[in-house]
Amino acid sequence: MSSLRFALPSHSPWWQFVRSSLEAEEWAVAEGGLRRLLQDSPHHPQILDLLAFTLLMQGQYRFAERFLHRAITAGSRNFWTPHKLGDALRGLQRLDEAVQAYEQALLWGSDSPLTVRNLLHVLQMLGDAHVLERLQRFRGVGPLSWTDCLPWQQGAILAARNLGSPAMIQWLCRHGCPEPQIRCQAWCDSLASLDLVTTLEILDGCYVDDGEVFPAAAALRSRLQGLLASPLQQSEWMSGGQGGQQLGSASTS
Repeated sequence: MSSLRFALPSHSPWWQFVRSSLEAEEWAVAEGGLRRLLQDSPHHPQILDLLAFTLLMQGQYRFAERFLHRAITAGSRNFWTPHKLGDALRGLQRLDEAVQAYEQALLWGSDSPLTVRNLLHVLQMLGDAHVLERLQRFRGVGPLSWTDCLPWQQGAILAARNLGSPAMIQWLCRHGCPEPQIRCQAWCDSLASLDLVTTLEILDGCYVDDGEVFPAAAALRSRLQGLLASPLQQSEWMSGGQGGQQLGSASTS
């Protein structure tokens, strides 16, 4: 996320100072420059937004929230403003309000996967039911293509990777997500819960054009097929017998 989407007038030495400080990630220095600019333009939405951004990056969530509200009141309609408000509210653990802020960013046209990622982070903190309901609303109806992912799909993948949420990962797999890291985590989760059929289905998607996503995929797939074909072996594996030991050795080899 970058607040430099706002145009900074090149003729102003203070704007140049702020720009260079932001690019160097010198947040406290940039904050000082922006506070100086705010003295001359106390209702400038870009200055208010950028000042809030520097405070956010310093972990000063309460002050960031105040300046972001002021930026919106002053007329900011850039989707990054409510996005950053969501970040500040998340930092303050005001999760319901954070959800509303991220949703506002989407309503204002956010095309950034980061908005979706952060929204799903907060919803996951509220529980699986919240995040799954929102994923379903993102999906809508009709066929879902993963060839050219939409921003919400990219954001969902980012969130699932970061959080390792079994519910989110399984949802993505059920809806055809081909992302190797997601599918690998999904088969690990389903195998840990002894769901052999689902594990085998997921393993079928653990291949790419130049080979397997992970070396043990073929061996695991073969042994799972054997287990499912033999009720005796399946029972033995479930009880921790030789079949389970062999399968375990394949997954760690």
